[in-house]
Amino acid sequence: IIGQEISTREGEIIAIFLKKKIQPGLSAEETIKEIKKQSALSYIPHPFDKLRKKRLLDIAAINPDIIEVFNARTLQDKHNDEAKQYALQHNIQAGIGSDAHFPTELGKTYLEMKAFRSKAEFLKNLKQAILHCRKSSFFVHPLTKLKKLQSRLFQ
Repeated sequence: IIGQEISTREGEIIAIFLKKKIQPGLSAEETIKEIKKQSALSYIPHPFDKLRKKRLLDIAAINPDIIEVFNARTLQDKHNDEAKQYALQHNIQAGIGSDAHFPTELGKTYLEMKAFRSKAEFLKNLKQAILHCRKSSFFVHPLTKLKKLQSRLFQ
């Protein structure tokens, strides 16, 4: 799968099954249009995590294919629960993510699904996937801030 995490003016969008890169910095709506032009899938990570600096506030306006209903780095469970409820109420496919920034976070959260050969088969198999959701330690957040600071200082 060729994918990209795209930074929009309002927040992040992940594109899956892309054919070519999409430039960052567009509006969320413009980014979704670019994703659809490529017949790719749009995935909204941590949509209700109010502790993130940038998050998409108007999910309904962009009509994503998938929203993340569990993010291992989301500190407050209610934000993951809110995403799960939204996905159920709006019949949007659910996804999960580890959002790993450190090796110790790999494998905390993952899903098991049948192999697929197409975008349509991917979506079908994702609906039947077995979800394994475990949260990352709280301490990954200050470590991430230190890592970002270090990279800015020593560029």
